[in-house]
Amino acid sequence: MAFRVDFAGPGSLQPPERLPDGRIRADGIITRTGVFVYRDSEGGERREYRPPEEVFDEESLRSFQLAPLTSDHPAEMLSIENVRKHRIGQVGETVKRDGEHIAAHMVIEDADTIRRLEQGKDQLSAGYTADIDDKPGVTPGGERYDAVQRNIRANHVAIVDVARAGPSARIRMDDGAVMVADKPAAQVRRDEVRMTTKVRIDGVDFEVPETAAQAIQRQQEKHDAAVAEATSRADKLEAERDSEKARADKAEQARKDAEDGIAEKVSQRLEVITKATRLASKLDASELARMDSDRAIQERALKEANIEIPEGKPDAYVEARFDGALEDAPVAALATVREGAEAPRTDANDSPAITAYEQMVARNRGLAAKEA
Repeated sequence: MAFRVDFAGPGSLQPPERLPDGRIRADGIITRTGVFVYRDSEGGERREYRPPEEVFDEESLRSFQLAPLTSDHPAEMLSIENVRKHRIGQVGETVKRDGEHIAAHMVIEDADTIRRLEQGKDQLSAGYTADIDDKPGVTPGGERYDAVQRNIRANHVAIVDVARAGPSARIRMDDGAVMVADKPAAQVRRDEVRMTTKVRIDGVDFEVPETAAQAIQRQQEKHDAAVAEATSRADKLEAERDSEKARADKAEQARKDAEDGIAEKVSQRLEVITKATRLASKLDASELARMDSDRAIQERALKEANIEIPEGKPDAYVEARFDGALEDAPVAALATVREGAEAPRTDANDSPAITAYEQMVARNRGLAAKEA
């Protein structure tokens, strides 16, 4: 049976909660599955695999329940003879699988450890025993290993002083490093432990110290965030530009439609004025041009021709009476009026119809400009 002290991978944790009596209650990631790289004092490397069926075995999980918490790893295995000397809290009874990790509740009861926790001593490291099966192989994910850990049994969980992960005091563990191979923690000096992990840069895998990997990851996250923000700003500016162009195109189309409508309306109104002056030659074309509608012009001409329109009749009725009255009007009169309306103007008194026409064009252009 071998003794191991491992740092697990990163976990998603809630901030610690301070209880009324000053103790700290928190959730933590105790350990994980996967290949652990061990280095001894001679610099040798050994890769040991912790398969899920061993890590999450019922007896393995139960061994972490109520396991003592320590501040750093003690120089001896914990037992009933020495636990009071080292324990600063304990793991709770709720120990469960969380993805590829073991998660658990825990309570920290030591004031000095709590102060250090708030200052950044916020990493977890599990101390446990395991049977080592020296048969090498490859994990389902393709990682090579030299041996397999079986019958994992917890001895304690230590709060250790590893690289701080962020500004808030949190209990967590970072990926990569493991320490100790087949000897008690007291026999391993801190500088004998080299925590390493793999990072991928431009498609190439590198094995680097864990602290360096964390720095690389933070820089990559900042870079990705900056790229995402720049892309978002560019997309927003492009959308605003497209929106402005759409509004400008809509306004231009409205202006063109208005101008086309003016020409058609002016032509129709001039036709009605011409017919009205044919029906009642005494009418002033400029006066008719100032009227609001074709119906008003038609009613005015009918009244001048002594034709009464009953109140409340619809536009179609008025138009029919107007056209019927025109059938009795002299054709020559219509030709005369048209000739006067279409002849080139030589002075202000030459053609009242042309004057009315120009006034109406100007008025309608003003209305079109307001609508655009």
